[in-house]
Amino acid sequence: MLAALGAGFDCASVMELEAVEGWAYAVAHGVQKTTFDNSYELHKIVQLNPHFQCVLRIRCDDPTAKWALGAKYGADMPEVPGLLQLARELGLQVIGVSFHVGSGCQDTVFDMAEQQYGFPPLTLLDIGGGFTAPCDEPSSALFRQTARTINARWTRASRQAAAWRFFAETSAALFATVVGHRVVDDATSGQVIEYVLSDSSLGSFRSLVLLERLEPNYVLLRSPLLPSITDKQQQQQQQDAAQAASCCGIPLLSSVLMGGSNVDADVIHARAQLPRLRDGDWLMFPYFGSYTISCAT
Repeated sequence: MLAALGAGFDCASVMELEAVEGWAYAVAHGVQKTTFDNSYELHKIVQLNPHFQCVLRIRCDDPTAKWALGAKYGADMPEVPGLLQLARELGLQVIGVSFHVGSGCQDTVFDMAEQQYGFPPLTLLDIGGGFTAPCDEPSSALFRQTARTINARWTRASRQAAAWRFFAETSAALFATVVGHRVVDDATSGQVIEYVLSDSSLGSFRSLVLLERLEPNYVLLRSPLLPSITDKQQQQQQQDAAQAASCCGIPLLSSVLMGGSNVDADVIHARAQLPRLRDGDWLMFPYFGSYTISCAT
């Protein structure tokens, strides 16, 4: 579907295109563009395919980004003149600029390449990726406003983005089973119920919990395989309601969602509010199509 809509695909990992054989494969299959951010890459391009259309990746740090890529990718602005000069001397085509977070320095690079180093007008601006999916109205409105701002601001070159997270995030949901639980006393919030799930912060939740420091959203699903709630359980729920907040008349209790590993710090959600669950009930975690299962393998 993405191909039919005109979307393309980029390659970024060592295993994808770093080897010479990979470059030869790319050339043989019509890949025309590649990025560079240092002099070694420029010399490699000259050796392997001097006809590549080159895109200069610049470093643009965002201190609020969940994934900071500046330490690994992108040329610092003081390096840009030397790289453009070298590309000119090697006879390479520089057609555009890319970065992975928003920045105001792309104008400078475009003007520098055209006015100081004699490149033809650059035709491509790659604004990178990391865009979260519009999973609710506020995020959808923010994305539309961002797109309108970029399109209105930048008219001198074509624009592209790496929108894999945008497309993939809402494509899947994760279902985890409650496999065990216990009630513990907490000095701050009183009794807390710890639920052990069938997945882990060392598994499918690795990126969300350990790297992005998020507490994932969840939806409770009562298991149809379990018997109906007994009179004793109903009585327990009534006692819970007397001392807890509620949602739609159902008491919500302070809960912790634990991963199923044997690591003490394997916590998926430390501040969950849930009704009393049974072993065998399910939790659904929506928007689980990006940086989840792939990070667990």
